[in-house]
Amino acid sequence: DYELQHINDRKEKLRQIDEKMDKQWQIDECSITINCWKYSTGVGLACTLLVGGGLAVGFTVGERIPGVDPFNMTVFAWGFAAFILVVAKSVRVTDWPWRDFLRGRVVCRSVSEVCN
Repeated sequence: DYELQHINDRKEKLRQIDEKMDKQWQIDECSITINCWKYSTGVGLACTLLVGGGLAVGFTVGERIPGVDPFNMTVFAWGFAAFILVVAKSVRVTDWPWRDFLRGRVVCRSVSEVCN
């Protein structure tokens, strides 16, 4: 009885994983496309907030700090956001085209790429 219950539990777990793969993966003859929309959107939103904050500093500080151009901080925020975006893109997948990153998907050409 215990072994039968264990087997049924495993079958149920495999069925749940299969359903998850059906929702998140698109499989065709040449590739497996994995949806990672949350990651791409999260990184994009974080960079957008950083750029928006830099613009806000540039417009609100004005001439309050003598001898400092507040829009230099804005340029720094833009550069830092670009750096974060490039690093976030290259950390997860080694060869990830910008088109696929911005669409929130990873196209894998082999099973070994899916495992990595």
